Amino acid sequence: MCSASRSRHGRAGIALQAPDLVRKLILVGTGPRGGQGMESLTQVAKRIFGAAYDPPEHLWLTVLFSPSEAGQAAEWSF
Repeated sequence: MCSASRSRHGRAGIALQAPDLVRKLILVGTGPRGGQGMESLTQVAKRIFGAAYDPPEHLWLTVLFSPSEAGQAAEWSF
């Protein structure tokens, strides 16, 4: 399941209610941006999740693909 949503509960709920429909579920960046307790993020996570993306969906390309040459090639073929 791949989905960009403000609510991780919706995706996790589907996975719990109908696990036969979900092969993999990866929750990424589920905390509120700049929320309490978020100061413990690594510097890399702060850079990724603190940046502005245009369009906003490009955030997930940064999260899912490495900055290496191979990662970037995979990103653009995605």
